[in-house]
Amino acid sequence: MENIAYAAKVICIASLCAALLNIFSPGGAMKKPFKYALGVFVLCAIIIPVKDVNIDLSSVLESVSYEELSEDYGIATDGIVKDEFESRIDSMIQERLKSRGISDANIQTVTDIDSDNCIYIKKTEIYVKKEYADKISGLKADIQDYFGIKAEIFVTR
Repeated sequence: MENIAYAAKVICIASLCAALLNIFSPGGAMKKPFKYALGVFVLCAIIIPVKDVNIDLSSVLESVSYEELSEDYGIATDGIVKDEFESRIDSMIQERLKSRGISDANIQTVTDIDSDNCIYIKKTEIYVKKEYADKISGLKADIQDYFGIKAEIFVTR
């Protein structure tokens, strides 16, 4: 901990010195090389004390379970992929419904991931407003033929 405090002090002092020297820096042709030298000075003031800091991260790394991290990552990515897949299926069905003159349908697709990491559709439900009830004849067969999805269609108020 003392090393970190020492490094912070050295960096602060070097930065202050560089700022003061910058105020009194020469102008003209010497300005650019002088700023370059100040930059090198500050960089050295950062690197030299920091290289002496001895941080032991082995105890932190030992407590990390890479299997748990991998599993958590897999669960998180599976959820994102499933959500995106469901969203795309819903929007494709929505477009198909619009082509049949049905708008504002509520589509709910439920998917899952099997042991081979393949996404499959468990269930698709389409809720159509009562005003479009006359347009749903053959819709179930159309969705089945066009997408290969068995969908349940419900008429709502």
